Amino acid sequence: MLAGHARSLHRRFATAGARRHRSRETEGRTRMSILSPGLGRHPVGWLTLAGLERLPEEGFDLIVCSQRGFEDPLDRRFRALAAEWRDVPAGLTDHDLAEWLRARDLDLLLEMGGHGEGGRVSCLRHRPAPVAVKWVGAQSATTGVPGVAWMLTDARETPAGFEPHYTEQLLRLPDGYVCYTPPPYARPPSRPCRP
Repeated sequence: MLAGHARSLHRRFATAGARRHRSRETEGRTRMSILSPGLGRHPVGWLTLAGLERLPEEGFDLIVCSQRGFEDPLDRRFRALAAEWRDVPAGLTDHDLAEWLRARDLDLLLEMGGHGEGGRVSCLRHRPAPVAVKWVGAQSATTGVPGVAWMLTDARETPAGFEPHYTEQLLRLPDGYVCYTPPPYARPPSRPCRP
């Protein structure tokens, strides 16, 4: 039932805002953006920071589009990674947010809010970047949004055979789709229990 509803939404919005974008491939750098309400002390922050800190500096310009509006120690680590940090203006419609993102001249957009609290995944139907990818943040099912081409996942989150339930292409990472950064007050991990 959910898959059918998602496909229906996908067909409904499939042509909304389709545009061609300029590519930066010949320049050798990719302008990659993150759109998220959770970059900081939030599950999205804890589950993505380590992966983003390991991006090769020579290949990417990270453009962070934050919806938080306040700073904390984890937020400052995200800020240190960013070639550009932009606070998303409050109150934008999906169309206006897509235009605001398009003005950043992005090559790739990682959406990390989904349909959860503060998430703006629905603006991606207006295609603000040539490629939009869903990663972490209210990621329990398909987005159903036609502008989202890929979903980063793994074989545990979306086992083989789940493809018909998604409007996105599933890109399964081999060792898990999250990169956990424990908080500084966390105890060291203990040995795993053996049955």
